[in-house]
Amino acid sequence: MKHFNWKIYIGILLAVFAFLPVVIFSSVSLKELISDQNELISKHSRELYLTERLRYEKERQFELLPLYIANRDQKTLDSFYDAHKLFLELAKELDELTDDPLSDVLIRQIRELDKHLFAISGPAIKMRKKGMTITEVEKFIHDEAGFYTDTFNKTVDLFATQANNNFHKARENIQKTSNAIIREFELACAIAILLAITAIILTAKVLRQKMAEDQLKEKELRQTKALSTARKETVEVVSHDLKNPLSAAKLSIDLVTGRILKLGTEDAALKRGLQMTSRSLHSMETLIGNLLDQAKIEAGQLNLSPTSCELRTFLDDVVALFVPLAEKKGITLTHDSFDSLPAIQCDQNRIEQVLSNLLGNALKFSPKGTEIRVSARIQDHNVVFSVRDHGSGIPKEQLDHIFERYWQTTDGTRRGGNGLGLAIAKAVVEAHGGRIWATSEPGQGADFIFSLPLQSHLSRSS
Repeated sequence: MKHFNWKIYIGILLAVFAFLPVVIFSSVSLKELISDQNELISKHSRELYLTERLRYEKERQFELLPLYIANRDQKTLDSFYDAHKLFLELAKELDELTDDPLSDVLIRQIRELDKHLFAISGPAIKMRKKGMTITEVEKFIHDEAGFYTDTFNKTVDLFATQANNNFHKARENIQKTSNAIIREFELACAIAILLAITAIILTAKVLRQKMAEDQLKEKELRQTKALSTARKETVEVVSHDLKNPLSAAKLSIDLVTGRILKLGTEDAALKRGLQMTSRSLHSMETLIGNLLDQAKIEAGQLNLSPTSCELRTFLDDVVALFVPLAEKKGITLTHDSFDSLPAIQCDQNRIEQVLSNLLGNALKFSPKGTEIRVSARIQDHNVVFSVRDHGSGIPKEQLDHIFERYWQTTDGTRRGGNGLGLAIAKAVVEAHGGRIWATSEPGQGADFIFSLPLQSHLSRSS
């Protein structure tokens, strides 16, 4: 998209990322706040429970001691000691649970008062065991424990009141913090909504712009396709009109050549002229074929006729076609053994066209006395073909352009003659589901490589 303004999206993203920490912080804070509140409620509930249990166990002691004084039953005395033991455990847990100074002071007072009260129970029990009357023992307990009992009950009440006060203060603080976090969260949400609305407006604007550009591109594509189709049809008409006189000219040259050979004339200039004319007609025929192929490629109408191809026989035959030309130029044309290669589905005529183009280029750019080597191997579910020459090579910066239409090197030479051969080869290979590339070092020749899949996706109707 030509006018797509990435700054808009970058700004939105920055704003969103700036807002995210606030949302995350608010969410985490709320989560921690809820956890603290649950912990506070749990702690307060535990404190109240322990306080009431403490009061209950002390009241049990107050009830069990007179009961023992009355009946002197050992089980009652054991229950009295058990109640006191449980009281001490509850007091210890409550002491560990409290965390404010006043509550700590009160729980210590409760434990001290319990010591005094329990200390009084010892002499009372001994007095009863010695046979003193119930009235005498109860009077002793009342005189000695009355003050401590009243003080104990008041201290326990004060401790429970303090626990409640602490709970309410803590809840008020949590509520204040909660309200502050909620306000921040609401503000962040409002900012997020504004950002979202802004993003939607900007996105809608960009999308409208993109749709307009897409429509323009589609229109241009239709126009280009129409032009390509028109060019293809024009090329086909012109090629058809040229083929008839071209065929007639070739036939005439062949007749004249045959007549000269029959007459046995030794006119070397005439023979050379006929050969040059024959080569020129062949070049024209190749050019017409390339123009037709390129027009089909541009119109998306490059049709393939895939058949089962025995690579061993196929490659042997293609290489054999170029051996006489190689020998004539003093170039050695060699190839690897193709015996291990399988059969694949491909359009044999088109693949022969690709190989012929690569071999023709290699012969064209290889000096006398050098070698051209053709190889093929199986690699990663593909058959990889290679045509390696020892010519002048191709500069690295030009390797990315050699498969473009009408491409030529900086020195004005072309790989593919009219500049269409390699472009057509690329289209043919890619239509088979393969790829084509080249490697080269200047002065050390070039290696043109293409691959075809072993399992082809082509069908008879491709």
